Amino acid sequence: MTKIYTRCILVFILLLVSGDIDASRVNRKSISLSELIKKSRYIFLVTPLNPHRTTESIDITPKGSQKSYPPFIRTFYHYKVLESLKPSQKVFPDKIIVGAYSNWKLSLHRAYYLQGRSKSNTYPFYGTISGRSVDFIAKQYIIFIEKMFKDKSRYVFVAENAREFSKQRDKVMEAIRLDK
Repeated sequence: MTKIYTRCILVFILLLVSGDIDASRVNRKSISLSELIKKSRYIFLVTPLNPHRTTESIDITPKGSQKSYPPFIRTFYHYKVLESLKPSQKVFPDKIIVGAYSNWKLSLHRAYYLQGRSKSNTYPFYGTISGRSVDFIAKQYIIFIEKMFKDKSRYVFVAENAREFSKQRDKVMEAIRLDK
């Protein structure tokens, strides 16, 4: 029995070292533009504000604990809305958007550090029409968002990388029209 156990451990270590397994990897499930539009309550053409990114440190250490745990860092993105593609509206207040799956990631962070649980997660990921990632320093781009589940005053990206190049506006508008 010990021999089999030892072999299993060796195979696992070999896979881990070779890169065939990554125990800390976050898995991505690629979604299409039409899926992204269906998940989005709001689709805006935006330009980043200055500062574009801010963070909030959330202490996860339980009260009275002698041990200290690393805080969870939540990222916020700041935008000036130039145009509302979905829904049509005339007033465009500036938006502060929370990173995708922020509350879920916070609960997983707590579970990992406080309970020692590790879980491989699968997040929806959008890859853009061109296949290239939209960087956050682009002058204008399209974002796909919804209101947060627990805090309706905040907005959240509907998927990781839920952004599209502004030059794809006509294709996005056509996809929105087809979704209705």
